[in-house]
Amino acid sequence: SMFKGCSSLSSVDVSNFDTSKVMFIGLMFYGCSSLSSLDLSSFDTSKVEYMDEMLSNCSNLAYIKTPKKMPEGMTIALPGTFVDVKGTEYTSITNTNCSKTLYSLQMYNKVSSFVERMYTVALGRASEPSGIDYWSEELLSHRKDGAAISVGFIMSEEFNAKNYSDEAYLKVLYRTFFDREADK
Repeated sequence: SMFKGCSSLSSVDVSNFDTSKVMFIGLMFYGCSSLSSLDLSSFDTSKVEYMDEMLSNCSNLAYIKTPKKMPEGMTIALPGTFVDVKGTEYTSITNTNCSKTLYSLQMYNKVSSFVERMYTVALGRASEPSGIDYWSEELLSHRKDGAAISVGFIMSEEFNAKNYSDEAYLKVLYRTFFDREADK
């Protein structure tokens, strides 16, 4: 129950915690409702006997790096539905799906719809699943921001080959970035 009830805690770095001898890790972040991301990838949970309610009531958690290994049968219940980069849904972390980065469904949907709009509006074609996965992962992992990805699409050979007039170019930019038609 180390951080239990710390509702104002918005970030915490637990990457140097030595958890190799910890047996009970349940309720560790219970009620940390301001926490938006958590990196548990350095946690050694090999001796843990209880961890299920570790993230309960963490209502704003949007990004989780899970432990690399977990004992068989142990679970960490997730506060809502989370997905991996391919959109596979998870409601808990177990030894079969650990060593992943998980995103809240709401965050994933926003990012993937932005990437889809890059394909359908900017390039004027359907996306391919591998492209959606790749660009979504770049955004979700913060390796690239929306501006960098946008430049990648708008400055691509495929986009430039369309040879838009100035007016058509601006209309495409409005539909792509603002999701609306340009006004006069």
